[in-house]
Amino acid sequence: MPIPESDLAGSWRKLSSQACAAAYPLLIHFGDDGRYSAEAGSPGDFILWDLGSYRIEPPDALHLSTANDAIIRYRWQLRSDHFTVTTPDQCVLEYQRL
Repeated sequence: MPIPESDLAGSWRKLSSQACAAAYPLLIHFGDDGRYSAEAGSPGDFILWDLGSYRIEPPDALHLSTANDAIIRYRWQLRSDHFTVTTPDQCVLEYQRL
């Protein structure tokens, strides 16, 4: 069954703390219109996801535009108030709904 973008809509906080997770936002907000915005943990920190578009492609693909405007396909899973994303370099990120 397709997962609508509205299921991901809302604000999320990163729970992951491993070194590879540092390049990803602490906070991310997904709109129900296919757009997102994100915040780094500290002002001036570079994050790969900053502002852009997203699209869900069932069963497990999340396409996000990145800071350099590339659109990257990530594996992901949504479970209640948590979602996990596996990056192309196999970093597993976990976020919790606020």
